[in-house]
Amino acid sequence: MLKFSFQDIKFNNHFILASHNMEIYPGELTILCGESGSGKTTLLQELTLHQVFTKSYIYQDIDILSLSDDEKRDFIFQHMAYVAQEPDLLEDLTIEEHIEMYQTLFSSKNNFEKYQTLLGIEQLKRQYPAQLSVGEKKRVALLLAVLKDTDIIILDEPTASLDLENAEMIYRFLNELKDFGKIIIISTHDENIIKKADTRYKIEHKKLILEYANHHEEKLQEHQHKQKNIHLVQKYLNYIHHHDTKYAKIIKGVSIICIVFLTLSTQFSGYATEINSSSMKDISSTMIVYKPDDGAQSHSYDGSGLGQVPLSDSQINDIKQIPHVDSVEWRYDCVLGNIFSLYLPYHYKSLEEEHGELKASIIDKDQNKKDFLRSKQEIYEMHISTYLDGKDYANDIDLDFHQDGVYLSNDMVSTFKMSKEEFKDVKIQIQVYVPVYYQKDTSSIEIDQREIPLTQVSCIPVEVELPIAGILKGNDMETSTMYGNMIYIKRSTMENLINEYKETNSKIVYEAFLNTDDPSKDKIDLFYDTLPENAEKEYSEIYKINYQPWKPTAYTVEVDSPIHMSEVLKQLNEMGLSASNSYANYYAISEGTKSLQRMLQWTSLIAGLMIILMITLMKLNERNQMIHVNSYLKNLGYTDKEVIRIKRRYYQKSTIKLAVTCSTFTAAIFFVNRFMNYLPTSFHIQMIFIIIFIASIVEFIIPILIERGAHHD
Repeated sequence: MLKFSFQDIKFNNHFILASHNMEIYPGELTILCGESGSGKTTLLQELTLHQVFTKSYIYQDIDILSLSDDEKRDFIFQHMAYVAQEPDLLEDLTIEEHIEMYQTLFSSKNNFEKYQTLLGIEQLKRQYPAQLSVGEKKRVALLLAVLKDTDIIILDEPTASLDLENAEMIYRFLNELKDFGKIIIISTHDENIIKKADTRYKIEHKKLILEYANHHEEKLQEHQHKQKNIHLVQKYLNYIHHHDTKYAKIIKGVSIICIVFLTLSTQFSGYATEINSSSMKDISSTMIVYKPDDGAQSHSYDGSGLGQVPLSDSQINDIKQIPHVDSVEWRYDCVLGNIFSLYLPYHYKSLEEEHGELKASIIDKDQNKKDFLRSKQEIYEMHISTYLDGKDYANDIDLDFHQDGVYLSNDMVSTFKMSKEEFKDVKIQIQVYVPVYYQKDTSSIEIDQREIPLTQVSCIPVEVELPIAGILKGNDMETSTMYGNMIYIKRSTMENLINEYKETNSKIVYEAFLNTDDPSKDKIDLFYDTLPENAEKEYSEIYKINYQPWKPTAYTVEVDSPIHMSEVLKQLNEMGLSASNSYANYYAISEGTKSLQRMLQWTSLIAGLMIILMITLMKLNERNQMIHVNSYLKNLGYTDKEVIRIKRRYYQKSTIKLAVTCSTFTAAIFFVNRFMNYLPTSFHIQMIFIIIFIASIVEFIIPILIERGAHHD
């Protein structure tokens, strides 16, 4: 039995309830009636522990009022189900999810299918509360009250404002409800329900009056204790947040992008620092000195021989006289496969080839030959350079096979798709471009809207077979290069080839074109030294190319110490010469990396602020939802501490989920980059900590701070 004793006390500033006892028995319909505004709902709120004005509140010989707040919440969880006039449902859960939640949280064993059919819920299950009418919501709330499977059920105006069809369903349901052996209290002014009363109380003239009582001897059904499990609630909080608005999903997606960008920008900022530090470490006392064409001083040294004027003997002697210069040695660099580097007859011969491919072959010690064909478009990125005889390059060499031959860069090894060890005791057969002439006026670049003619090397392709001396750690051999596929050939070997094919006299070649309306009749002819008679009439275009015997256009200059590099560079610049060296480029690199760092720091800061702003706005937008969820859980019987624990666990899981999502995206980007080789960066474990830190702020700290405000509300 549930027994209440009221005092003469004023509440709601307008209603005084005279002293009276109220006794409610199981297996009966106890009806509380009275006019609208008489205080029925207020009295029910007292029965559901929302108000405090009773003198005593006794249930099964336990004084409920003597319990602590947490114990009162446990009492509600174990014993009480309440359906308000305006049913309280979670707007972001479907009816089916509400039903599943009640069955899970309260381990309901009731005949669910029977009640579902009786209340006509089946067709409503996939809908959200906002899609239901008032009557449909009340029917759903009644079903949930039964699924809670408590021994006290309190209904406030279950048929108020309902049409006849909805009301009839509830009448039939109340007939079934009487057989549950539970304490049932209904406030109503519906005569159809009042007629069903076993006990009827009425509030009239501010007094509670017992109008009718027909008590039964039925005992309360044995109560099955329900085990509270806050972990079970997490699933339904996830459902709530999965039903985000399109706006919220967009914010969530942008936040993930911002977190990934913030993490990557932090990594790239560190990488920029590494570049700067690496540049400092790479400063050596060796540089490449060359003289650019007039007007093309901004055209940097690119290892192709383009735009570099041969140095005179006097200029070379002047370099040697610069203080702190230890040695000056000529060098040769060229792009293999670039047909524009070929002497004109070989240029056209190359164009006539069927494949347009350049072949490199690997020959093992048993003279087995394996060919590698690369298109000229790809091979254009393959460079050949010279290294000095007798000089120690140990710092640049990874594997030294002690063979007198060529060294391959690390990228070149990848091009051949062989392991480094497989190159031991093998030879490479390849066409080397041997310089014989240099020319001008056939190539140019545009600088400041002016066409600047460039000096260009003219070579002949010579097939050579050379042993592979070793493999480099990277792509550089003393001097730095911007290219990957590098073959370094000993300078004495290159010098022998140059002397073998050396040209000592100038040569003039005329390139004559005949262009007609019929392409089959077009022709190109080459004439040496002189043109035939009437050539101007026979050909539509004629170009004169002046070839001069080749001379070195670049020199390797070694300074006694990096400390003196700036002095040497200054004097070289005064002589009209340019230099390519890590020191010469350091300040430009340093300033560039500093600018890159500043840009990344600002963009990272903006990204971080955007994340915080968007998440804060989203969580503030969800504030009312949070307050409602808190209230809903407390009405189910969860204590304040349990609600806080539930929400904190949810935020912890959200943090982990966000961190995993962002880490996966970040790792995927680096995984793709690893194969595409867009940027020479690697995935660091520190990035995971950065992501976890950011995720903790946006999915735990900010929500907890807002939650604290919502909880106090």
